[in-house]
Amino acid sequence: INAQANKAVGKGFESSLCYENTRIMFMGIPNIHVVRKSYEVMLEESTNHCHSDYLSWLRVLETSGWVSHIHKILAAVVRMVHCMAVENLSVMVHCSDGWDRTAQLTSLSMMLMDRHYRTLQGFMVLVDKEWISFGHQFGARHAWTNHGWKDQERSPIFMQFLDCVHQCMHQCPSNYEFNEDLL
Repeated sequence: INAQANKAVGKGFESSLCYENTRIMFMGIPNIHVVRKSYEVMLEESTNHCHSDYLSWLRVLETSGWVSHIHKILAAVVRMVHCMAVENLSVMVHCSDGWDRTAQLTSLSMMLMDRHYRTLQGFMVLVDKEWISFGHQFGARHAWTNHGWKDQERSPIFMQFLDCVHQCMHQCPSNYEFNEDLL
């Protein structure tokens, strides 16, 4: 849907006709507005209700859609890693602007493929390289710009990335030089 909307306003998307031995895969990762809403639902449900039991908290997570978004990101990363490591294919990542979903996907795939990025020093390099240097809009995503509060651009994209890292660490904690305290 986003690709078609981009095409309608003249932005478009990559064509497999321009590249040999390629396939285009849309991964269905939601945009910043959907992510923001999901996070707001999770926060609202968490603060408005007393969740004394684990099952109640899991229902809140499911209702918010947050876990589904994390799943989509990690599934896309696994697909990317498989293409590169198993099928020996190149991967090009392209999202609307290039500083939100792109940074999530590229940094997570690098972290999974190269153990250096699972060290403390490597993780700092990864964040600097794929988030800061690539131009992630930390100020806008945290709703603060040079012009003041801008709520419409607010979205916890970097927090989503950290959640994905946490999920990976939870699967194989001994593969990481750092722990969730850093996150």
